[in-house]
Amino acid sequence: MTPAERKRQRGIALLLVLWAFMTLGVLALDFGRYMRDDAKASVNFAEETQAYYAALAAMNKAVYQDELERGNRTPQQAGKSPGNTTGTTGTAGAATGDDPDRTTGPGISVADGQWYDAEFAGVHAQVRVTDECGRVPLNYASETLLTPVITNLLRGPNATQGMNSRQAKEVEEIVDAILDWRDADHIKRLNGAERDYYRSARGYDPKDGFFDSVQELLLVKGVTADLFYGIDGRPGLRDVVSVFCKLDKINMNSVTSPVLQALGVEAPDADEMVQERGDDPTSFEALVEQKLTAIDPALANVLESGEPQMVLVESRADMAKPDNRSTIAAVMNLEDSGVGEKPITRLWMDRAPWQGKVPRGTAGGEPVS
Repeated sequence: MTPAERKRQRGIALLLVLWAFMTLGVLALDFGRYMRDDAKASVNFAEETQAYYAALAAMNKAVYQDELERGNRTPQQAGKSPGNTTGTTGTAGAATGDDPDRTTGPGISVADGQWYDAEFAGVHAQVRVTDECGRVPLNYASETLLTPVITNLLRGPNATQGMNSRQAKEVEEIVDAILDWRDADHIKRLNGAERDYYRSARGYDPKDGFFDSVQELLLVKGVTADLFYGIDGRPGLRDVVSVFCKLDKINMNSVTSPVLQALGVEAPDADEMVQERGDDPTSFEALVEQKLTAIDPALANVLESGEPQMVLVESRADMAKPDNRSTIAAVMNLEDSGVGEKPITRLWMDRAPWQGKVPRGTAGGEPVS
């Protein structure tokens, strides 16, 4: 073998060795990254599990506190708003009532829509209770109530913007379609939709019964993703309607800012009115009545005062990172539970619904404008 041939063989061997080391390096790097991701996933799972049970503990604490408050009320207190009998100061660690040794937070009857802090085993948690009857009752709302709601969600509460004939027709079609979807008959309203439309255009039949979930609205003719989820800072139908409330009016004591906006109140005014409600409920009621009457006299009677009957209880907790936050929620019936009894859970969400912004697209077969 000549020196030139031996030199070529050494060069080939060197290349093979370099390729082998390169391959081993890539494998080692990939294995190391896999092990790191696996370890990180284990840590995240452990933290998310701790956060889940902290959130569950916070919810149970609120339910237990409500049982105590309901059981300790006198007959005179039972007729008052539950928000006036707790004596809370706004945090779950604050003293309540007249007993300075009590350190429990407000019960779930305090459906004020505010987050209350709690801590369990070093984990920070929060609980919020919202009155479902503080929203528009989807299964009982009349055409008189649904029409301004759909109108304001489509155009915004700025009445000076106005609506052309095409937009007004669109509102009529959506309202009639919602009413046709929930009524038991197969008679099509003037601008509604019944079996013929849904079978030919969608491939399914209308419900012809009450809505079981708010998301069911996406199956209704005319309800787009923008109308359901909201757009440009405006609330959507998911923010203002409820399928759990069995009343035909909205609870004045717990009406939310998005609902007031859906009734035609400007967003800043609605936020300010809700914030001031806790300070002076009487003035709040007079102000809301005055505002709605000025917008449309027919809206003057859509709200009434009452105690929470069906509430949405949300509880969330996280460890070191917000990414590991765990949120649970439940809809609970307070009306059918007696004094000192646990509320009846109507719906349990082990992982609460996502509240982020939906990507633009289509919903229910209708294009997003």
